[in-house]
Amino acid sequence: GPEAITPSSSRIGSADREAKRTPRLSHVHDVADVIPLSERQHAKGSVVVDTLSVVLEFTHRTYSCSAAWGRATLTVHRIGNMDTHAIVMWHTVEPSAAATDGAERFYEPTRSTLEFEPGVSVLYAHVPVCQDDIHAESRWFKVAIEEVVGPQARVGRRSVATVNVVGSAEPVQPNRGMLRFAQREVSCIESVGALRLLVERLGGHDGSLEVTYRTEDGTAKAGVDFHGVDEGTLVLGPYEKSKEIEITIIDDDIEEDDTVFVVELLSTDTDAIAGSGARCSVTIIDDDSWNERMSRFVKSVRAEMVTTFYLTESWSEQFKDAVILSGGVDEDTGEEIEPTAFDSIMHSFSLFWKLLFALVPPTSYLGGWAAFIVSLFFIGMCTAIVGEFAKLFGCVIGIADAVTAITLVALGTSLPDTLASRTAALQDDTADAAVGNVTGSNSVNVF
Repeated sequence: GPEAITPSSSRIGSADREAKRTPRLSHVHDVADVIPLSERQHAKGSVVVDTLSVVLEFTHRTYSCSAAWGRATLTVHRIGNMDTHAIVMWHTVEPSAAATDGAERFYEPTRSTLEFEPGVSVLYAHVPVCQDDIHAESRWFKVAIEEVVGPQARVGRRSVATVNVVGSAEPVQPNRGMLRFAQREVSCIESVGALRLLVERLGGHDGSLEVTYRTEDGTAKAGVDFHGVDEGTLVLGPYEKSKEIEITIIDDDIEEDDTVFVVELLSTDTDAIAGSGARCSVTIIDDDSWNERMSRFVKSVRAEMVTTFYLTESWSEQFKDAVILSGGVDEDTGEEIEPTAFDSIMHSFSLFWKLLFALVPPTSYLGGWAAFIVSLFFIGMCTAIVGEFAKLFGCVIGIADAVTAITLVALGTSLPDTLASRTAALQDDTADAAVGNVTGSNSVNVF
Protein backbone atom coordinates (compact mmCIF):
# COMPACT_ATOMS: atom_id res chain seq x y z
CA GLY A 1 0.00 0.00 0.00
CA PRO A 2 1.11 3.65 -0.25
CA GLU A 3 3.55 4.79 2.36
CA ALA A 4 4.39 8.38 1.53
CA ILE A 5 5.34 10.94 4.10
CA THR A 6 5.77 14.65 3.58
CA PRO A 7 7.91 16.80 5.94
CA SER A 8 5.92 19.78 7.14
CA SER A 9 6.95 23.15 5.73
CA SER A 10 7.38 24.70 9.21
CA ARG A 11 8.21 23.62 12.72
CA ILE A 12 5.42 23.41 15.30
CA GLY A 13 6.30 24.69 18.73
CA SER A 14 3.61 23.27 20.99
CA ALA A 15 0.91 20.62 21.13
CA ASP A 16 -1.86 23.26 21.11
CA ARG A 17 -0.55 24.82 17.93
CA GLU A 18 -0.13 21.37 16.35
CA ALA A 19 -3.75 20.44 17.16
CA LYS A 20 -5.08 23.61 15.55
CA ARG A 21 -2.79 23.59 12.52
CA THR A 22 -4.07 22.23 9.18
CA PRO A 23 -1.04 21.50 6.97
CA ARG A 24 -1.29 21.59 3.23
CA LEU A 25 -0.09 18.42 1.46
CA SER A 26 2.37 19.27 -1.26
CA HIS A 27 5.14 17.55 -3.17
CA VAL A 28 8.47 18.87 -1.95
CA HIS A 29 11.35 18.48 -4.36
CA ASP A 30 14.19 18.62 -1.87
CA VAL A 31 14.55 17.98 1.84
CA ALA A 32 16.53 21.24 2.07
CA ASP A 33 13.35 23.11 1.06
CA VAL A 34 11.53 22.10 4.25
CA ILE A 35 14.27 22.11 6.92
CA PRO A 36 15.18 25.46 8.52
CA LEU A 37 18.73 26.66 7.88
CA SER A 38 19.77 26.35 11.53
CA GLU A 39 18.57 22.74 11.58
CA ARG A 40 20.42 21.87 8.38
CA GLN A 41 23.64 23.28 9.84
CA HIS A 42 23.06 21.23 12.97
CA ALA A 43 22.55 18.05 10.91
CA LYS A 44 25.69 18.62 8.88
CA GLY A 45 28.28 18.53 11.59
CA SER A 46 27.64 19.95 15.04
CA VAL A 47 26.09 16.74 16.35
CA VAL A 48 29.11 14.53 15.70
CA VAL A 49 31.98 14.80 18.14
CA ASP A 50 34.42 12.54 16.27
CA THR A 51 34.50 9.99 13.47
CA LEU A 52 34.15 7.04 15.89
CA SER A 53 30.90 8.16 17.52
CA VAL A 54 27.44 7.39 16.12
CA VAL A 55 24.42 9.71 16.35
CA LEU A 56 20.97 8.33 15.56
CA GLU A 57 17.95 10.62 15.14
CA PHE A 58 14.95 11.51 12.97
CA THR A 59 15.85 13.42 9.83
CA HIS A 60 12.98 15.90 10.50
CA ARG A 61 11.08 17.10 13.52
CA THR A 62 7.69 17.26 11.76
CA TYR A 63 6.04 15.02 9.17
CA SER A 64 2.67 15.12 7.38
CA CYS A 65 0.70 12.41 5.63
CA SER A 66 -2.82 11.70 4.37
CA ALA A 67 -5.09 9.29 6.24
CA ALA A 68 -5.85 7.69 2.87
CA TRP A 69 -2.29 6.44 2.61
CA GLY A 70 -2.76 3.90 5.40
CA ARG A 71 0.51 4.51 7.23
CA ALA A 72 3.02 7.22 8.02
CA THR A 73 6.71 6.76 7.31
CA LEU A 74 9.44 8.48 9.32
CA THR A 75 13.11 8.46 8.34
CA VAL A 76 15.80 7.70 10.92
CA HIS A 77 19.37 8.34 9.88
CA ARG A 78 22.83 7.64 11.23
CA ILE A 79 25.56 10.31 11.41
CA GLY A 80 29.22 9.47 12.07
CA ASN A 81 30.82 6.02 12.04
CA MET A 82 29.18 3.81 9.40
CA ASP A 83 31.22 0.66 10.17
CA THR A 84 29.38 -0.46 13.30
CA HIS A 85 26.11 -2.24 14.08
CA ALA A 86 23.49 -0.11 15.85
CA ILE A 87 19.90 -0.67 17.07
CA VAL A 88 17.25 2.04 17.49
CA MET A 89 14.26 1.40 19.77
CA TRP A 90 11.30 3.68 19.00
CA HIS A 91 7.61 3.96 19.90
CA THR A 92 4.59 6.18 19.49
CA VAL A 93 3.87 8.56 22.37
CA GLU A 94 0.40 8.38 23.92
CA PRO A 95 -1.11 11.88 24.04
CA SER A 96 -2.64 13.23 27.24
CA ALA A 97 -6.39 13.15 27.88
CA ALA A 98 -6.56 16.93 27.47
CA ALA A 99 -4.87 16.74 24.09
CA THR A 100 -7.17 14.04 22.72
CA ASP A 101 -10.32 15.57 24.26
CA GLY A 102 -12.02 12.17 24.17
CA ALA A 103 -11.53 11.73 20.41
CA GLU A 104 -11.13 8.29 18.94
CA ARG A 105 -7.57 7.19 18.25
CA PHE A 106 -6.73 7.58 14.55
CA TYR A 107 -3.40 5.72 14.55
CA GLU A 108 -2.17 2.38 15.84
CA PRO A 109 0.19 2.55 18.84
CA THR A 110 3.46 1.03 17.70
CA ARG A 111 6.70 -0.01 19.37
CA SER A 112 9.51 -1.45 17.26
CA THR A 113 13.24 -1.48 16.55
CA LEU A 114 15.44 -0.57 13.58
CA GLU A 115 18.73 -2.41 13.06
CA PHE A 116 21.46 -0.48 11.25
CA GLU A 117 23.88 -2.87 9.61
CA PRO A 118 27.41 -1.62 8.81
CA GLY A 119 27.26 0.77 5.87
CA VAL A 120 23.51 1.53 6.25
CA SER A 121 22.78 5.22 6.86
CA VAL A 122 18.96 5.49 6.64
CA LEU A 123 16.07 3.27 7.80
CA TYR A 124 12.31 3.85 7.95
CA ALA A 125 9.81 3.64 10.82
CA HIS A 126 6.19 2.93 9.85
CA VAL A 127 3.09 3.76 11.90
CA PRO A 128 -0.35 2.56 10.63
CA VAL A 129 -3.08 5.24 10.45
CA CYS A 130 -6.85 4.86 9.97
CA GLN A 131 -7.67 5.05 6.28
CA ASP A 132 -11.35 5.73 6.89
CA ASP A 133 -10.65 8.96 8.76
CA ILE A 134 -12.44 11.66 6.70
CA HIS A 135 -12.05 14.59 9.09
CA ALA A 136 -10.94 17.76 7.37
CA GLU A 137 -8.93 19.00 10.31
CA SER A 138 -5.40 17.93 11.07
CA ARG A 139 -4.66 15.43 13.82
CA TRP A 140 -1.26 14.72 15.23
CA PHE A 141 0.73 12.26 17.28
CA LYS A 142 4.33 11.92 18.32
CA VAL A 143 6.99 9.27 17.77
CA ALA A 144 10.04 9.07 20.03
CA ILE A 145 13.37 7.29 19.96
CA GLU A 146 13.53 5.52 23.30
CA GLU A 147 17.02 4.07 23.26
CA VAL A 148 19.94 3.29 20.95
CA VAL A 149 22.34 0.38 21.32
CA GLY A 150 25.79 0.17 19.71
CA PRO A 151 29.46 1.10 20.14
CA GLN A 152 29.67 4.82 21.07
CA ALA A 153 26.07 5.28 19.85
CA ARG A 154 23.80 7.99 21.24
CA VAL A 155 20.49 9.69 20.47
CA GLY A 156 20.64 12.95 18.53
CA ARG A 157 18.73 16.14 19.23
CA ARG A 158 15.85 15.15 16.96
CA SER A 159 14.75 12.29 19.20
CA VAL A 160 11.03 13.16 18.98
CA ALA A 161 9.07 13.76 15.77
CA THR A 162 5.51 15.00 15.27
CA VAL A 163 3.29 13.42 12.61
CA ASN A 164 0.35 15.43 11.27
CA VAL A 165 -2.36 13.23 9.73
CA VAL A 166 -4.77 15.00 7.40
CA GLY A 167 -8.16 13.35 6.89
CA SER A 168 -9.59 13.39 3.38
CA ALA A 169 -12.96 12.52 1.91
CA GLU A 170 -11.19 11.79 -1.40
CA PRO A 171 -8.38 9.22 -1.39
CA VAL A 172 -5.15 11.11 -2.01
CA GLN A 173 -2.35 8.88 -3.29
CA PRO A 174 1.34 9.77 -2.93
CA ASN A 175 3.29 10.74 -6.01
CA ARG A 176 6.08 8.19 -5.74
CA GLY A 177 7.54 8.83 -9.19
CA MET A 178 9.23 6.40 -11.58
CA LEU A 179 12.68 4.84 -11.72
CA ARG A 180 15.06 4.53 -14.63
CA PHE A 181 18.77 4.09 -15.30
CA ALA A 182 20.58 7.41 -15.60
CA GLN A 183 22.52 5.96 -18.56
CA ARG A 184 21.26 3.31 -20.94
CA GLU A 185 24.78 2.35 -22.05
CA VAL A 186 27.81 2.12 -19.76
CA SER A 187 31.41 1.03 -20.38
CA CYS A 188 34.00 -0.06 -17.85
CA ILE A 189 37.43 -1.68 -17.89
CA GLU A 190 37.78 -5.26 -16.72
CA SER A 191 39.82 -4.33 -13.64
CA VAL A 192 37.27 -1.80 -12.31
CA GLY A 193 36.22 -4.22 -9.54
CA ALA A 194 32.78 -2.92 -8.54
CA LEU A 195 30.66 -1.25 -11.23
CA ARG A 196 28.03 1.17 -9.89
CA LEU A 197 24.99 1.94 -12.03
CA LEU A 198 22.98 5.03 -11.06
CA VAL A 199 19.19 4.70 -10.89
CA GLU A 200 17.33 8.01 -10.79
CA ARG A 201 13.81 8.87 -9.64
CA LEU A 202 11.60 11.07 -11.79
CA GLY A 203 8.17 12.69 -11.41
CA GLY A 204 7.85 12.60 -7.61
CA HIS A 205 9.59 11.62 -4.40
CA ASP A 206 6.79 10.82 -1.94
CA GLY A 207 6.94 7.58 -0.01
CA SER A 208 9.06 4.51 -0.60
CA LEU A 209 9.51 2.94 -4.01
CA GLU A 210 10.76 -0.63 -4.33
CA VAL A 211 11.80 -2.49 -7.49
CA THR A 212 13.86 -5.57 -8.28
CA TYR A 213 16.67 -5.94 -10.78
CA ARG A 214 18.51 -8.73 -12.53
CA THR A 215 21.38 -9.29 -14.95
CA GLU A 216 21.14 -10.92 -18.38
CA ASP A 217 24.02 -12.59 -20.14
CA GLY A 218 25.17 -11.38 -23.52
CA THR A 219 28.66 -11.98 -24.83
CA ALA A 220 29.68 -11.49 -21.18
CA LYS A 221 28.78 -14.52 -19.05
CA ALA A 222 27.78 -14.51 -15.38
CA GLY A 223 30.40 -16.24 -13.23
CA VAL A 224 33.06 -15.73 -15.91
CA ASP A 225 33.04 -12.01 -16.68
CA PHE A 226 30.84 -10.68 -13.84
CA HIS A 227 28.89 -11.83 -10.78
CA GLY A 228 25.31 -12.29 -11.96
CA VAL A 229 22.24 -11.20 -9.98
CA ASP A 230 19.02 -13.22 -10.33
CA GLU A 231 16.84 -10.98 -8.15
CA GLY A 232 18.23 -7.97 -6.37
CA THR A 233 16.14 -5.41 -4.49
CA LEU A 234 16.43 -1.64 -4.76
CA VAL A 235 14.50 0.56 -2.29
CA LEU A 236 14.29 4.34 -2.43
CA GLY A 237 12.85 6.01 0.65
CA PRO A 238 10.86 9.25 0.91
CA TYR A 239 12.58 12.09 -0.95
CA GLU A 240 15.45 9.83 -2.01
CA LYS A 241 16.09 10.86 -5.60
CA SER A 242 18.68 8.32 -6.70
CA LYS A 243 20.48 5.15 -5.70
CA GLU A 244 23.21 2.91 -7.10
CA ILE A 245 23.19 -0.74 -8.12
CA GLU A 246 26.55 -2.47 -7.63
CA ILE A 247 27.72 -5.23 -9.97
CA THR A 248 31.07 -6.99 -9.43
CA ILE A 249 33.23 -7.34 -12.55
CA ILE A 250 35.62 -10.33 -12.67
CA ASP A 251 39.18 -9.52 -13.73
CA ASP A 252 41.34 -12.13 -15.48
CA ASP A 253 44.65 -12.24 -17.34
CA ILE A 254 43.19 -13.53 -20.60
CA GLU A 255 43.28 -11.38 -23.73
CA GLU A 256 39.78 -11.36 -25.23
CA ASP A 257 37.31 -9.19 -27.10
CA ASP A 258 35.12 -6.67 -25.31
CA THR A 259 31.97 -8.28 -23.88
CA VAL A 260 28.45 -7.04 -23.11
CA PHE A 261 25.71 -7.85 -20.57
CA VAL A 262 22.44 -6.17 -19.53
CA VAL A 263 20.99 -5.03 -16.18
CA GLU A 264 17.18 -4.75 -16.09
CA LEU A 265 14.76 -3.13 -13.62
CA LEU A 266 11.59 -5.11 -12.82
CA SER A 267 8.40 -4.34 -10.87
CA THR A 268 4.85 -5.66 -10.58
CA ASP A 269 3.74 -2.03 -10.58
CA THR A 270 3.95 -0.89 -14.21
CA ASP A 271 3.98 2.76 -13.12
CA ALA A 272 7.14 2.30 -11.04
CA ILE A 273 9.57 2.03 -13.97
CA ALA A 274 10.05 4.33 -16.93
CA GLY A 275 9.91 2.00 -19.92
CA SER A 276 12.71 3.63 -21.93
CA GLY A 277 15.16 3.43 -19.01
CA ALA A 278 14.40 -0.02 -17.66
CA ARG A 279 17.48 -1.63 -19.24
CA CYS A 280 21.15 -0.68 -19.12
CA SER A 281 23.73 -2.24 -21.44
CA VAL A 282 27.19 -2.69 -19.88
CA THR A 283 30.30 -3.12 -22.03
CA ILE A 284 33.35 -4.67 -20.33
CA ILE A 285 36.53 -3.45 -22.02
CA ASP A 286 39.32 -6.02 -21.93
CA ASP A 287 42.28 -4.16 -20.43
CA ASP A 288 44.70 -7.07 -20.82
CA SER A 289 45.10 -6.46 -24.57
CA TRP A 290 44.81 -2.72 -23.91
CA ASN A 291 47.70 -2.87 -21.44
CA GLU A 292 49.75 -4.77 -24.01
CA ARG A 293 49.08 -2.10 -26.62
CA MET A 294 50.00 0.62 -24.14
CA SER A 295 53.21 -1.23 -23.25
CA ARG A 296 54.21 -1.36 -26.90
CA PHE A 297 53.38 2.30 -27.30
CA VAL A 298 55.51 3.24 -24.30
CA LYS A 299 58.44 1.22 -25.66
CA SER A 300 58.06 2.94 -29.00
CA VAL A 301 58.06 6.37 -27.39
CA ARG A 302 61.12 5.54 -25.30
CA ALA A 303 62.97 4.26 -28.37
CA GLU A 304 62.02 7.45 -30.20
CA MET A 305 63.39 9.52 -27.32
CA VAL A 306 66.67 7.59 -27.41
CA THR A 307 66.89 8.00 -31.20
CA THR A 308 66.20 11.72 -30.90
CA PHE A 309 68.97 12.04 -28.31
CA TYR A 310 71.55 10.59 -30.72
CA LEU A 311 70.17 12.37 -33.80
CA THR A 312 72.52 15.06 -35.13
CA GLU A 313 71.93 17.91 -37.54
CA SER A 314 75.43 19.24 -38.26
CA TRP A 315 79.15 18.40 -37.99
CA SER A 316 79.64 21.12 -35.37
CA GLU A 317 77.01 19.45 -33.20
CA GLN A 318 78.75 16.07 -33.59
CA PHE A 319 82.15 17.44 -32.56
CA LYS A 320 80.54 19.23 -29.64
CA ASP A 321 78.91 15.96 -28.50
CA ALA A 322 82.23 14.14 -28.92
CA VAL A 323 84.07 16.52 -26.61
CA ILE A 324 81.38 16.99 -23.94
CA LEU A 325 81.20 14.32 -21.22
CA SER A 326 77.82 12.55 -21.04
CA GLY A 327 76.40 9.60 -19.11
CA GLY A 328 74.24 8.47 -22.04
CA VAL A 329 70.48 7.88 -22.09
CA ASP A 330 68.27 5.71 -19.86
CA GLU A 331 66.81 3.03 -22.16
CA ASP A 332 63.66 2.78 -20.00
CA THR A 333 62.78 6.46 -19.63
CA GLY A 334 64.69 8.06 -22.50
CA GLU A 335 66.17 10.65 -20.11
CA GLU A 336 69.80 11.73 -20.07
CA ILE A 337 71.88 10.17 -17.28
CA GLU A 338 74.36 12.08 -15.16
CA PRO A 339 77.96 10.92 -15.93
CA THR A 340 79.82 8.87 -13.33
CA ALA A 341 83.53 8.68 -12.50
CA PHE A 342 83.83 5.60 -14.74
CA ASP A 343 82.23 7.58 -17.59
CA SER A 344 84.90 10.26 -17.13
CA ILE A 345 87.73 7.71 -17.37
CA MET A 346 86.25 6.02 -20.43
CA HIS A 347 85.67 9.42 -22.04
CA SER A 348 89.37 10.18 -21.74
CA PHE A 349 90.38 6.86 -23.33
CA SER A 350 87.85 7.07 -26.15
CA LEU A 351 88.14 10.77 -27.00
CA PHE A 352 90.32 10.02 -30.08
CA TRP A 353 87.74 7.60 -31.46
CA LYS A 354 84.87 9.98 -30.74
CA LEU A 355 86.62 12.76 -32.66
CA LEU A 356 87.45 10.34 -35.48
CA PHE A 357 83.84 9.19 -35.91
CA ALA A 358 82.58 12.78 -35.62
CA LEU A 359 83.82 13.02 -39.23
CA VAL A 360 80.90 10.79 -40.27
CA PRO A 361 78.18 12.91 -41.94
CA PRO A 362 75.25 13.90 -39.67
CA THR A 363 72.31 11.50 -39.67
CA SER A 364 70.02 14.17 -41.12
CA TYR A 365 71.97 14.27 -44.42
CA LEU A 366 70.45 12.34 -47.36
CA GLY A 367 68.00 10.59 -45.07
CA GLY A 368 70.83 8.95 -43.09
CA TRP A 369 72.36 7.16 -46.09
CA ALA A 370 75.51 9.32 -46.02
CA ALA A 371 76.12 8.43 -42.35
CA PHE A 372 75.39 4.75 -43.06
CA ILE A 373 77.88 4.41 -45.96
CA VAL A 374 80.68 6.42 -44.33
CA SER A 375 80.18 4.55 -41.04
CA LEU A 376 80.66 1.24 -42.86
CA PHE A 377 83.94 2.54 -44.28
CA PHE A 378 85.16 3.69 -40.86
CA ILE A 379 84.16 0.39 -39.22
CA GLY A 380 85.86 -1.61 -41.99
CA MET A 381 89.00 0.47 -41.59
CA CYS A 382 89.07 -0.07 -37.82
CA THR A 383 88.41 -3.79 -38.29
CA ALA A 384 91.27 -4.08 -40.79
CA ILE A 385 93.64 -2.27 -38.45
CA VAL A 386 92.67 -4.42 -35.47
CA GLY A 387 92.89 -7.59 -37.57
CA GLU A 388 96.30 -6.67 -38.95
CA PHE A 389 97.72 -5.86 -35.53
CA ALA A 390 96.29 -9.10 -34.15
CA LYS A 391 97.85 -11.10 -37.01
CA LEU A 392 101.25 -9.47 -36.52
CA PHE A 393 101.09 -10.01 -32.75
CA GLY A 394 100.11 -13.65 -33.23
CA CYS A 395 102.96 -14.14 -35.68
CA VAL A 396 105.48 -12.66 -33.26
CA ILE A 397 104.45 -14.87 -30.33
CA GLY A 398 103.74 -17.91 -32.49
CA ILE A 399 99.94 -18.23 -32.19
CA ALA A 400 97.93 -19.85 -34.99
CA ASP A 401 95.45 -17.71 -36.93
CA ALA A 402 92.45 -19.65 -35.57
CA VAL A 403 93.51 -18.96 -31.99
CA THR A 404 94.19 -15.32 -32.81
CA ALA A 405 90.72 -14.99 -34.35
CA ILE A 406 88.79 -16.29 -31.34
CA THR A 407 90.88 -14.35 -28.82
CA LEU A 408 92.49 -11.10 -29.99
CA VAL A 409 90.21 -10.38 -32.95
CA ALA A 410 87.11 -11.38 -31.02
CA LEU A 411 88.05 -9.07 -28.15
CA GLY A 412 88.70 -6.17 -30.51
CA THR A 413 85.75 -6.52 -32.89
CA SER A 414 83.18 -9.14 -31.99
CA LEU A 415 82.84 -8.28 -28.31
CA PRO A 416 81.84 -4.65 -29.02
CA ASP A 417 79.48 -5.93 -31.73
CA THR A 418 77.86 -8.20 -29.18
CA LEU A 419 76.81 -5.10 -27.23
CA ALA A 420 75.46 -3.66 -30.48
CA SER A 421 73.45 -6.86 -30.98
CA ARG A 422 71.98 -6.47 -27.50
CA THR A 423 70.88 -2.91 -28.27
CA ALA A 424 69.33 -4.08 -31.54
CA ALA A 425 67.43 -6.84 -29.72
CA LEU A 426 66.00 -4.39 -27.17
CA GLN A 427 64.75 -1.95 -29.79
CA ASP A 428 63.32 -4.49 -32.27
CA ASP A 429 60.20 -6.55 -31.50
CA THR A 430 61.29 -9.34 -33.87
CA ALA A 431 65.06 -9.16 -33.09
CA ASP A 432 65.84 -9.37 -36.82
CA ALA A 433 68.52 -6.69 -36.49
CA ALA A 434 70.19 -8.59 -33.66
CA VAL A 435 70.30 -11.84 -35.65
CA GLY A 436 71.68 -10.01 -38.68
CA ASN A 437 74.35 -8.32 -36.61
CA VAL A 438 75.45 -11.57 -34.98
CA THR A 439 75.78 -13.51 -38.23
CA GLY A 440 77.02 -10.62 -40.37
CA SER A 441 79.44 -8.98 -37.98
CA ASN A 442 80.44 -11.12 -35.02
CA SER A 443 80.88 -14.34 -37.02
CA VAL A 444 82.45 -12.79 -40.13
CA ASN A 445 85.03 -10.88 -38.10
CA VAL A 446 86.22 -14.07 -36.42
CA PHE A 447 86.22 -16.21 -39.56
